[in-house]
Amino acid sequence: SYIQGITFSGGHPLEDENVETIYLLVKEIKEKFPNKDIWLYTGLTLEQIFPAVVTDDFDIKRFYRQMVTMMSDVVVDGKYVEELRDITLKWKGSSNQRVIDMGETIRKGEIVLYN
Repeated sequence: SYIQGITFSGGHPLEDENVETIYLLVKEIKEKFPNKDIWLYTGLTLEQIFPAVVTDDFDIKRFYRQMVTMMSDVVVDGKYVEELRDITLKWKGSSNQRVIDMGETIRKGEIVLYN
């Protein structure tokens, strides 16, 4: 009960070789502990995870990536860039990254940053 949530970071949780396992784990956490926060750090941008142009070809890895992202409460997107490192930033390492409130982003249909 003293644990607020879980964070997935490093090792690229949305990479092809990891994404199915991360999906199953996030799904189980949400089912068993719906009030726990899930934070996801990914080197991908939201635009890469949800491309504007969608083909009719079903891609299971893309499906898992999108589901993990939508089940997360907060997503820190974008690659860490050493040249843009800024230790004054909250929850992220470089200025190109965004800290996204996924619940609000889904509700509003546009990217809403987490405060």
